[in-house]
Amino acid sequence: DWSSDVCSSDLENLVENAKAVGDYLLEELKKFPQIKEVRGRGLMIGLEFEEPIKELRSRLIYDEHVFTDRKSVV
Repeated sequence: DWSSDVCSSDLENLVENAKAVGDYLLEELKKFPQIKEVRGRGLMIGLEFEEPIKELRSRLIYDEHVFTDRKSVV
């Protein structure tokens, strides 16, 4: 059982790392002029674009295996 091998300090490190990486990504993504808005917490990040991104979404999902959602979440 994998859960017996994971201690609370390991989980705490994962959470801290997700926050650090997420904060870095949020700041770096804000530098792209094509991105209208960047929002999120940890590694759950939402992007709003100025232009249609249907082709980009398809490439991310099928070629890079990156989950995308076309719905707007408020």
